[in-house]
Amino acid sequence: MRHVSAVVALVVLAGSGVAAAGPGAGVSGVLLIPNSGTGFDNVWAFNAYDGSLISSGFIASDGRQNQVIQSIDSGRGSLLLVDELNDSVSEYSYGGQFIRTVVTAAASGIDQPFAIAVNSGRLFVSVVSGTHANTVQSFDLDGGDQRTFANLNGIGTPRGILFRGGDVLIGDSAGDDIERFSLTGQHLGTLVDSDGVTGIDFPQQLALGLNGSILAAGFTAPFGVYRYNSDGSGETLLSINTSPRGVYQLGNGNILWAGGTRVGVIDALTGQSTDVVNQANASFRFIDFTPLPSPGAAALLAMGGALAARRRRAAV
Repeated sequence: MRHVSAVVALVVLAGSGVAAAGPGAGVSGVLLIPNSGTGFDNVWAFNAYDGSLISSGFIASDGRQNQVIQSIDSGRGSLLLVDELNDSVSEYSYGGQFIRTVVTAAASGIDQPFAIAVNSGRLFVSVVSGTHANTVQSFDLDGGDQRTFANLNGIGTPRGILFRGGDVLIGDSAGDDIERFSLTGQHLGTLVDSDGVTGIDFPQQLALGLNGSILAAGFTAPFGVYRYNSDGSGETLLSINTSPRGVYQLGNGNILWAGGTRVGVIDALTGQSTDVVNQANASFRFIDFTPLPSPGAAALLAMGGALAARRRRAAV
């Protein structure tokens, strides 16, 4: 493993308001990070190009959420939030208004859902405990047609889910590995085989980086952001002095990370991390792109402007 503290060999892209490497590549939008800390239970918004803070209440606390891990775009003009303690997936409008609960423990048997993804019009949920422990469950976007997509029993505990063009990567927090599955859920092998001591320990979010690279948030020491080639080789550790949960490559080539009370940016040229936010009692989670108009509309959303109000009314 190569530890980087000086120069990181990444290409810095020019442009503004564009997510370069993630699912919203080339599309204006914002990055959403749930904050499940005491007194928060809301979702914050950040600039997809440089990681700067847009809003500390993009989705305000409404008493419905308990410990949201991830807020993703549904692909049909709304947001999906997975709550680890409420054992649910909920749907919200772009304006931050609750629409409905899509998946419940009572109906689906999921217990401690952790990460979610949408692919080809279906919702995928990694499940840690209960009847469907150590599996990834699949649903239609209305929460019906439940299927077991991937079974990790005997392999490990699923956390982050990353769809690529021809396969799916799933982080294993028990074995400290990154597993590879086909698009139909067959296990294709271990992409990153870690001992959890000299390599990644407790991988949380997985994200696409530049040139097909893979980024992984390593939650337990040696904690930091790990970078791999598309085939899992060439491990590089970008060290930070805290435990990251979320990771995302920004439009300018730098890397945004989130964990605990902090959200920070790792400089692509120096490897140094600078805090964007350090908020007492916060608990920041995964980072995900949603294709809202940006930057003008995002600024209005941050100020509670007229555009956000129109979106809320349209979503009712």
